[in-house]
Amino acid sequence: MGLAVAQPLASRGDWHIHLVGLNAERGAAAASSIGSSASFRQTNIASYDSLASTSKQVYETQKRTDFVPVNAGIAGHANFYATHDTDPPPPVAGFDLIVDIDLEFVVSTSYLALHYFRKPLDAKDKCLVMTAS
Repeated sequence: MGLAVAQPLASRGDWHIHLVGLNAERGAAAASSIGSSASFRQTNIASYDSLASTSKQVYETQKRTDFVPVNAGIAGHANFYATHDTDPPPPVAGFDLIVDIDLEFVVSTSYLALHYFRKPLDAKDKCLVMTAS
């Protein structure tokens, strides 16, 4: 979904797109498919420190942050809808990472986006978009 958002934005010609993610090979390939107006930054989005470092690097590179789409999702790590016919209730194994990515990442990214949206002082319109899967 992130790539589908990045491609039309990059085609505008006046934007530089920063893709973030953990998988360096897939991220570099995605950035390459967009062209010279995109770059990839390997980031562990489950780590606030990693996410904050990348956010700072992007801002320092571009001297602005205008648009942040927040759309990570990794629901495939656990089956929320699986039935269990045994007692005691089933463990929540596998849900920690889902919560880290699908909830905490959204909050952390939004918080960091708002921080960098406020810079520079002559900031123009900014946009934060959150999607859920």
